[in-house]
Amino acid sequence: MPKDRKTETLAARRKGILKTIARMQDILPGNLATSYLPCNKGNCKCTRGELHGPKWTLTWKEEGKTKTLYIRQAEVAEVRKETENYGKAKGLLRQAAQINLELFKMRRARHG
Repeated sequence: MPKDRKTETLAARRKGILKTIARMQDILPGNLATSYLPCNKGNCKCTRGELHGPKWTLTWKEEGKTKTLYIRQAEVAEVRKETENYGKAKGLLRQAAQINLELFKMRRARHG
């Protein structure tokens, strides 16, 4: 494939990837996790091993610190989808960056 054709192909692929990312409006960073916890009240079922839960949390990094947000059961499906979208968007952005790197190498090879 001639270089110009390859450049066009890569640029078109990059454009498609960036359009896909732009359409992903519902994105949340972080991880959705569930836990079962004891309340430690003396006569509660959790003292016999039946822990309370599930308790859902969203955790993410902000300025180097881990942040946590409790998620209501009714919000779990929505938050799960949005964190999955975040992972997909990161993967697509990585692909676009790789294409940019390839295009940069091609420009450099052409211009010395």
